[in-house]
This record gives sequence, structure tokens and C-alpha cells, in this order.
Amino acid sequence: MSSPNSATRALHRLSTRLAPPPDRLVWNGSALVGAARTRAIEVLVPARLLATRSERFPAAAPEALRAAAALRAQRAFAPLGQVVCEALIGAPGRDGCPVLLLALPQAVIAAIRAAAAADRRTLAAIRPAELAQAVPAGGVVHGPGDACLVAFADGFPAALAPLGDPAAPAFAERLARERLRLGADPAAPARPPAGPALDFLHP
Repeated sequence: MSSPNSATRALHRLSTRLAPPPDRLVWNGSALVGAARTRAIEVLVPARLLATRSERFPAAAPEALRAAAALRAQRAFAPLGQVVCEALIGAPGRDGCPVLLLALPQAVIAAIRAAAAADRRTLAAIRPAELAQAVPAGGVVHGPGDACLVAFADGFPAALAPLGDPAAPAFAERLARERLRLGADPAAPARPPAGPALDFLHP
């Protein structure tokens, strides 16, 4: 028997397949950035506005893994107050399943809703920017006015490290420091979106 959340996700996926794909805008912390031709929009939220935590779970059925990840996220992010949690679950290996937990404050979601409504847009999804788009070679994803290092381990995005403004004088130093801290290879290959279905509106 499917859970109410599973049924909601399935209904949302069906409705999005029947409608034209929404254009994407970026939330920069105070406003929507970009241009949209569709009334419905997806909003990408940069990693600097998220809380993330890397975990590893014993291999289990997908529904059991999702339930365990949701419970762990609720506990891990409880000190942050009102948040919406998502989880990216990797393929099982010898050491279990890698899981990246993510949390977005409810206040950010409310601000995005208000901005979309003010622009007479329908909000279709709110996604973590660095996981919703392809990662270029080297692992650095650039957004409006900021950048983020996506560190992979065995093909799974194990960590997101916000880097700030690429034009800042200390950007190169900070990038080098984060690569060293996370063990991220500067010659890492380009990768497709790691979590294109993650959605804080429909977790």
C-alpha cells in the first residue's frame, strides 16, 4: 500500500507530464532571477540557502530507505526550526546506500511563493539548483552571482560546498581549500543532473 506522500508525488508527476515543461528561474535569496515564457515555473534554490548532511544507510527496499531518510532528516535538521526536507538516495554498495539529506527553511519557500504570486506565476517545483542541472567538468556549478562545488564519491554527490561570488578575489583560494577538504578531484568529469526530481514543494 502506498503512502499519502507517494500518491501525491505520483499525481504530481502525471500532471507535469501532461502540461508543457515549466521554465526555470533562480531564487537569489530575495528575488526571482531569469526570464520565463511559461506561466508555470520551477525555481532553483542555490546550496547556500540549504542545509545538507551526508549519511549512509544499510541497503533496504526503496520505500524503507525513503522512510528512514525522512526520519533521519527530521532529527538532524530539527534545530533549524521549520524546514522542508528532501533526500537523494544512491545505489546500494558494499557499505550500504549513500544518502544526501537536504533541508530548506519554510520561510524561504514562503518568500518564493509570494514572489511567484506577485509575478502571476504558478509555482510548479522548488529544486536544489546544483542537483537539478548538469555538473560541468571540475565540479563547479555557477549560478547568478555565486558558485558551488559539487563533490562526488563513487559517482554520488556526497557534498555541496557554496563558494560565493566567482569574481571575489579569494574565490580561487576558497575553491582550492574546499576541494582539499572534500577530496574533490579538480579533473572530475562532467556529470548529468544528480537529483532532477528533488522537489521541496512535493517531498
